[in-house]
Amino acid sequence: SRANKKETETHAVENYGAFLQSAVCVRNVREELESSGRLLHELAARVPGLQSACEGVAEQAKAIDAERKDVLTTFKQHNQLLELLEVPQLLDTAVRNEYYEEALDIAAFARKLLSRHSDVGLLRELVTSVEVCEGHLLQQLLQKLQSNIQLPVCLHVIGLLRRLGKHSDEQLRFTFLRCRDAWLQSAVDEAMGHSSLGSYAYLCKYTDLMRMHLFEIVTQYRAIFLDFNSVQEEEASADGGLLYAWANNRLAHYMGVLAHGLPLLKEGNQIASVLEKAMYCGAYLGREGLDFRGAISPVFEDKVLSLLHHGLGVAREAFEASLQSQRSTPMPAALKSRYEEGSQGALFPPSALLDFPALAVLCNKAVEVLNELRECAIASTRTRAGTVAEGALGSCCEALAMHWVDQEGVREGEDRAHLIA
Repeated sequence: SRANKKETETHAVENYGAFLQSAVCVRNVREELESSGRLLHELAARVPGLQSACEGVAEQAKAIDAERKDVLTTFKQHNQLLELLEVPQLLDTAVRNEYYEEALDIAAFARKLLSRHSDVGLLRELVTSVEVCEGHLLQQLLQKLQSNIQLPVCLHVIGLLRRLGKHSDEQLRFTFLRCRDAWLQSAVDEAMGHSSLGSYAYLCKYTDLMRMHLFEIVTQYRAIFLDFNSVQEEEASADGGLLYAWANNRLAHYMGVLAHGLPLLKEGNQIASVLEKAMYCGAYLGREGLDFRGAISPVFEDKVLSLLHHGLGVAREAFEASLQSQRSTPMPAALKSRYEEGSQGALFPPSALLDFPALAVLCNKAVEVLNELRECAIASTRTRAGTVAEGALGSCCEALAMHWVDQEGVREGEDRAHLIA
């Protein structure tokens, strides 16, 4: 055993350097293992972040791939997309060139696409642009209703407005009357814009315009909207409806024009002419249930009575002036016989008036007034006209009586006998 121990010590002494190197190596290995363990712990801590980053890269790759597919699809559908993007421009061109049917077809196509693909933002923007163009289309159609168009064009325009779908049926009726009323007013303003027109010419022309255009508008409205087999329209006709409310307003304005213009007329033939035109206008519109002749009679009656009152007032003033002139000598027999030869009959004043100049003047003035009003005589004014004439003649009688009182003590001889006779 001592030998073994000694041998072991000998080997230990001999291999002392190897033992030292082994110890150093073990220490180095231990240090390396500890360092590797720390690095492994750090790596394990960073693995989840790396995993998340990899997943983010994968998601981005998927998005890029989907975008790439969309781009490829867009490229393949380039021509179709270009046509869709040109829809607003095409619609605007159709509207400006008055291709209204085609414009409505294009708008309907755009809405149909949106209803199928409501999640596509491009189609929503497309429909928004289409709605702007439809607004321009609506304005053009309304401007057409405000122009001089005939029934076929009116029917076409109303059909387009119904397809456009911006108005209910009631709103469409109101819009039609509003636009046609604007056209009627513009036509009247254009025709009456000449300052050289007198009151007579103005009333005649205004009456003719009302007769033609009002009848035309009512006819157009009834042809477009009224269905006489419809219970709804029968009920609407019972209270006049929108059409007759508008027509009544127009006729009330016309009667206001007559009431304003008639006082400016001074001649009976002018009043008669305006009366004839107004009555013809009322009879013409009566075919559409708009006979207003009974409503305008008081306006003309007042004008006729005003002229009669004024004319008889002038006659009374001339009579009084003649009385004051102190002329009461009888007419020479030769002139009286000549007058009697040329004026025989009940329609001529008696020749005895020639002996009294004041009465002759009164008679002449009264005849002038009656001749002036003969062409526009209205039977319904008979009672009031008689009252006006009685009042004027009564004033003349009073003036004559006062003149007799003043002249009774002044006149002498034959002059006084002639005055008493």
